[in-house]
Amino acid sequence: MVRFRALVRQVWRLTKGYWGAEERWFASGMLATIIGLNLGLVYVNVLLNTANGTIFNALQQQDSGAFYSAFVEIVALILLYLAVALLRFFLNQTLQLRWRRWLTRQYLGRWITNGVFYRMRFAGRVDNPDQRIADDIRMFIEQTMGLGLGLLNAAATLGSFAIILWDLSGSVTIPIGGMEFVIPGYMFWVAVVYSGFGSVLAHLIGRPLIRLGNRQQAVEADFRFGLVRVREEAEGIALYHGEDQERQGTLERFRALYENFRRLIHRNVIYLTYQLFLGQFANFFPLLVAAPRYFSGAIQLGGLMQTANAFGQVNDSLSWFINSYQTFADWRATVDRLTEFSEELTREAAVVTPGATVVPATDGKLRVENVAIALPNGLPLISTVDIAVRPGERVLIKGASGSGKSTVFRVLAGLWPFAEGRIRLPAGARALFLPQRPYLPIGTLRRALWFPMPADPARDDEVRAALEAVDLTALASRLGETAHWAQVLSGGEQQRVALARAHLIRPDWLFLDEATAATDEVQEASLYRRLFAALPGTAVVSIGHRRTLEPLHDRVLMIERTPGQPGRLVPLAV
Repeated sequence: MVRFRALVRQVWRLTKGYWGAEERWFASGMLATIIGLNLGLVYVNVLLNTANGTIFNALQQQDSGAFYSAFVEIVALILLYLAVALLRFFLNQTLQLRWRRWLTRQYLGRWITNGVFYRMRFAGRVDNPDQRIADDIRMFIEQTMGLGLGLLNAAATLGSFAIILWDLSGSVTIPIGGMEFVIPGYMFWVAVVYSGFGSVLAHLIGRPLIRLGNRQQAVEADFRFGLVRVREEAEGIALYHGEDQERQGTLERFRALYENFRRLIHRNVIYLTYQLFLGQFANFFPLLVAAPRYFSGAIQLGGLMQTANAFGQVNDSLSWFINSYQTFADWRATVDRLTEFSEELTREAAVVTPGATVVPATDGKLRVENVAIALPNGLPLISTVDIAVRPGERVLIKGASGSGKSTVFRVLAGLWPFAEGRIRLPAGARALFLPQRPYLPIGTLRRALWFPMPADPARDDEVRAALEAVDLTALASRLGETAHWAQVLSGGEQQRVALARAHLIRPDWLFLDEATAATDEVQEASLYRRLFAALPGTAVVSIGHRRTLEPLHDRVLMIERTPGQPGRLVPLAV
């Protein structure tokens, strides 16, 4: 019962948003229509059951007129059933699509905001958030609608056919110890006992499917991510001739998928064996139970068939849990994964952003005050840092590989959660951070150049000038071309596209982390000079390691590290 209440709370948290959102009236109207159509199908089934009994009675009595009349009625009911079923399908799919759109927007809005998606990598509590948004949301909605409408249909069918079965089955007298007990509507009670016992046993047999289903979704996502990774990093793998290693790693992820799916197959075979036996036996069991009344002449052949059909409908309704258990197991696993994801998003959003505190400065300077930087394992990386950068000043931070230069860059950007202290940035100032590996969105080159600002075709003259300033004039004719630019352009070209962004956006504060490392020293110096000339009022904090950068900056700071001790940021003479 505790688990059931927890499941109800989880499902309520996942569903209440949409049904209380701006689309609630439209969604509620569609759902009410779908429910009405569902009940209409149950009523058509009741009419078909009655017509079925009429046909068999007509056959027994050799009444051709009654037979053909009932047959025409059945054809008309089948056409009506078809029309109602198709309309219900259309409305059901439309509602699912709109619900998925709303829920996807909610999860994306919570995930890709305020660095939550970045910080979640460090927590490591939730795997494959992309799979949870792309697949789990879709599966949750499909399965929730399917199970919900299935349960409603089972309840409506039970309510309709239970009365019919009660009336048709009559009563049975059971002598026990010299006394006679009369059981009215005995076929109904037989159906209740038959399906009740079957449902309990189904849960005991099928319960492991929930855990296996959850695990299967996770390993499927890991395998798919590995394949995407191979596609994204194809050139690097090929250059290293690392095909054997990558193939082996991918096959290991598939092996985990294979082993879990094999266990899932075995459990499904056990469950399906039980389900098929119970279901097939139920097709003949009512004839066995109702046959004595037929042979005694209490009912005709049509009544026997109508009783058997009604028993089947009641049994199917009461056995809804048995028939839906595999779907229920998948749905339960999906609910757990989405709930876990949602709780992690809430946790990350609720926690005050870790790391150095970024506050407005009042004197127009960038100030780093008492900032200490650590590694994710808690070990200190760089001891207390105190620096100030004036507007328009150019500062270079150097250090050996692994000394923490890029980590300083992340701290300045407010991304690194393992830091403490305070960073003061002038209020209202526009800052732009260019990492060594720039991000280029899939889309037009124009969009990639303006990112993260919206692209403006009316300013293409500025774009062409920016491309010329970074030695990419040849790309000026491809501004409207759509491509995966991170795979089309070389590393040096990608870095120069990022520098072109700085020319276009013209930030007040520009932070560069090895942003020209893929160019040669001559071109690097030329790019810096043109950048400084184009942005005379922009303060620049560069991170690099080449000596040729030193004369281009006003100040140079060096990260010095002694083995076993945290690094120190010390000034160097230029």
